[in-house]
Amino acid sequence: MLRYWIPLMMLGYWSNWSTRTVTTSVIPQNPTPSSNHIEKWANLAYEYIYSIPCTHLMSQRNCRIFQSINKFNMNVYLAYNHENSTNTEKFRLVLPRKQYSSQKFLNDAILAIDPFPQFTFGHRLFIFAIHRNLGQLECRKRHGDFIGDKECLIMVTKSECPNERDSYKDYKRRCDTDILPLVYHSNDVYTTQQLVCYSNFSGFGQCRKLPLRDAIPTPKDCQNSGVCHLGRASIKSQRPLECLKQYNSRENYAFLLSTGWNDQTLSFYAESNAKRMWQALTKVHNYPKKHVQTYFGNYGVIDLDGDGNHIDTARPANRDVFFKDAIKKLCQFCNIYTLFIYMNSPAMSDGSMLMWDHDGHGQAENYERFSPNEIVNSLIRCNKARLIVLLIDQSYAGILVKKIRHAKLNNVAVYAATGVDDYSDGRTFTSHFLKANTSSCMYNIYSETRKTMRPTFYESFNDSGKVSMSGLPCNSYVRNF
Repeated sequence: MLRYWIPLMMLGYWSNWSTRTVTTSVIPQNPTPSSNHIEKWANLAYEYIYSIPCTHLMSQRNCRIFQSINKFNMNVYLAYNHENSTNTEKFRLVLPRKQYSSQKFLNDAILAIDPFPQFTFGHRLFIFAIHRNLGQLECRKRHGDFIGDKECLIMVTKSECPNERDSYKDYKRRCDTDILPLVYHSNDVYTTQQLVCYSNFSGFGQCRKLPLRDAIPTPKDCQNSGVCHLGRASIKSQRPLECLKQYNSRENYAFLLSTGWNDQTLSFYAESNAKRMWQALTKVHNYPKKHVQTYFGNYGVIDLDGDGNHIDTARPANRDVFFKDAIKKLCQFCNIYTLFIYMNSPAMSDGSMLMWDHDGHGQAENYERFSPNEIVNSLIRCNKARLIVLLIDQSYAGILVKKIRHAKLNNVAVYAATGVDDYSDGRTFTSHFLKANTSSCMYNIYSETRKTMRPTFYESFNDSGKVSMSGLPCNSYVRNF
């Protein structure tokens, strides 16, 4: 095993620590920890991630960003039992990736470092487990590093991840940790999240902003709109998109998909992005309101047009089947001129976007993930549409672009904020397109983003970029390569 010297200790390279999976919730403000032990954990974990060659952790471009970030611009998350805590049980840790196996040991504490809080979730995180009352030999058996005071620091990785590797490229799809885990007391049947961000602790920075909780709809919200299932279930009351029945009448339709996985990982800008995109499509680009379907959060509760109706046309974004079925039915029964699809969600390093954690168990089940292959399959079934335009503002979006290019879909144009290894802040790319008017060319807007970002695109035919967001011909088309 590779080893790197760090002041005060020798830290192991990679751990084979295994984990299992569960979900997160809105986090209350906790008092700042003051224990010297806890500050030591945070400092040693910080030193650990800098002891490993950066290119073994992330792509070269993200390494350059990582190496330019100061500690006070990072976030630190902790789960530990306070001295006056009423619950002294150890912690279980769960991550969304299904291929994590059941962890063998409970944890005395969990620490997570987010080096990129400016990006939406779907970027490199560093997770550590602390095991106490262990000797050096037992700590080594657990693939950890003895840090004194009978404490063992273990970097959490997958059980199938190798201890050593030559490069990041062949490793990241299996081993990256890109979504915050759920950490809960082992005797807590409600799996209440204990992993909390602490602002300005031990040299780390101010915690990222959290959006307001995706409010649970009340019976009043559901009145006259069908049957609502409260709690962790979803609203199943919204009507499908309506098709015009006239022969050869083609119309524009749109799907907006903004999930979040849970309240802690939901982007601060997700709700605003969904609202503004809905308003741009219906008010600027003349999409009929009944032709724009929004999937948002766990309950679909969002006031899209500002009229106080918190249901509007929104649906819950907690099962991929809702979205796939809607596309299937639309493409089967409707005569589509332009289908516009906007995606703005947390993503995993294999390109899969996470829906909302519907069952609250933290593990990303198949129906709680929407993989690039599944998205491509949905688009293939929509071959009768004149043009399908995808606008994707999330991390690792370039993976989907590559899949679409490989599938050679001849009626699809896709504009993505990121490449296969890049992270998105979840709003800058979107903001460029929200400024578009009815004559703005899609490709021209995309080209403008290249001045400050590394977006990717695919246009299946020469004229696909010569359209506005409504699919109509645009003005002043400029193609720059």
